[in-house]
Amino acid sequence: MARDTERTAVPKYQRIVEHFRSQLKSGALKPGDRLPSLVEMREQYDSSRPTTDKVHSILQAEGLIQRQQGCGTFVTQPRRT
Repeated sequence: MARDTERTAVPKYQRIVEHFRSQLKSGALKPGDRLPSLVEMREQYDSSRPTTDKVHSILQAEGLIQRQQGCGTFVTQPRRT
């Protein structure tokens, strides 16, 4: 039961961002893979437009995805440190 409380304490956008980060880390998503569209993401995660926009903005700011107008959103090459 405490687990449910912890889960609801974390905003939905953060849970979705963490989901994508874990998919990238595990290799389930690879550079060049296309992410679901914003509409598909809203349906898949039962989220609002502002939530999915925020998820995309965070992932893009971190350099994990790149939006290509008219083509979609794609996983980028990892940055070398």
